Amino acid sequence: ATFNNLSMTLAGTYALTATAGTVNTASANFNITAAAPNTVTFSTQPANTVAGATMANVVVNVKDAYNNNISGQAVSVTTTNGTLLSGTLSQNTNASGDATFNNLSMTLAGTYALTATASTVNTTSANFNITAAAPNTVTFSTQPANTVAGATMANVVVNVKDAYNNNISGQAVSVTTTNGTLLSGTLTQNTNASGDATFNDLSMTLAGTYALTATASTVNTTSANFNITAAAPNTVTFSTQPANTVAGATMAAFAVTVKDAYNNNVSGATVSVTTTNSALAVYQGGTQVTTYATANSDGSGIATFSTISMTAAGTGYAFTATSGAATPVASGAFNITVAATDHYVVVAPASVVTSTTLTRTATVKAQDVYNNDIVSASTTITMTKTNITGTPTITFTDVAGTPVANYAYTGGTMTIYFLATHDGTQPDTFTMTATDTATKYGTSGNVNVTN
Repeated sequence: ATFNNLSMTLAGTYALTATAGTVNTASANFNITAAAPNTVTFSTQPANTVAGATMANVVVNVKDAYNNNISGQAVSVTTTNGTLLSGTLSQNTNASGDATFNNLSMTLAGTYALTATASTVNTTSANFNITAAAPNTVTFSTQPANTVAGATMANVVVNVKDAYNNNISGQAVSVTTTNGTLLSGTLTQNTNASGDATFNDLSMTLAGTYALTATASTVNTTSANFNITAAAPNTVTFSTQPANTVAGATMAAFAVTVKDAYNNNVSGATVSVTTTNSALAVYQGGTQVTTYATANSDGSGIATFSTISMTAAGTGYAFTATSGAATPVASGAFNITVAATDHYVVVAPASVVTSTTLTRTATVKAQDVYNNDIVSASTTITMTKTNITGTPTITFTDVAGTPVANYAYTGGTMTIYFLATHDGTQPDTFTMTATDTATKYGTSGNVNVTN
């Protein structure tokens, strides 16, 4: 008996039993093997994995059209978008129809799916994520900029990547100054999806040159140098006080220090100085200033006034200094003393009546070149009549009317006594001149001698 159309769908090892009447027999064993691949499924889906790490086992099952597991079937896997997938990308199924991929890895962070192919049949896995690995590089994508003390710095941006150049999101990044100087603001920020941590409220109050250190996990980097410059002038002080000076002489240099609200020295600030008595003339570099003497502060915040002079003698003078909106401040008191005797001022009466017994008076005082009175002197003054018209007779005397040859002058205003007569012919006029031992002199106005 010939059986020419037998078939079976369940793979396995079998034997047939042939029966005729009451007699039967068993055939030799034979195998029903699985047919060609018909379905491919991910029995173990790919799991989320860190970049560069080995993925948990991915298992692909292959069956034929009759749901038989196919053993020995080559199965290959790729990413659906062609991104590089590393490991053994082709595995054969075992007796259970499972191909196990136990060494797959990827380095590019992102969301992916795998395609598994057996013969001409394929399927796609569920999506999975490759996340960035641990921080490997930290860079300042936006460097810290020069900033005024106390002001908020322009945004500083730090980028964090792993060893595979993936941007790391959600990574805590902290910043400090390299030398430990106080940095204010939010000093720790988390990176965004682009791997950037943005520091938008940093500030510093101590002027100087700095760099920042940014740290993510155990990785850090240093920024380019930046400067914190002093803020606007807030206080001025006389760091070197003005000294006593002779009228007309250049004063010893005095200095004003300018600081901001954070006690930083302010360089390049214009400092203005005037006397507390606005009627007093002040000279800078030999030229009288109309409002203020000025100087600019140096890198140490010091404005030096080295060419100041005054001509009006006096005591208890002071300067007032200011810069910008800083509150004006007064210096210590100083004196301007008179210079050396330059001339004499002789004041005589405009007219005297002739007399041989009645003494008349005039005054003599010494002054310096700036017309300051000399209050203390030690010299001898000789009085002479000058610019004579007519024939007056002039005799210089003491208070008692006794003729004298000269007078001892000790400063201030001195009274001179004299007798004046004439012969009756008018006009008789003269002037009187005072001359000291250093030939400094002064002459009065005309004196008329009348009857």
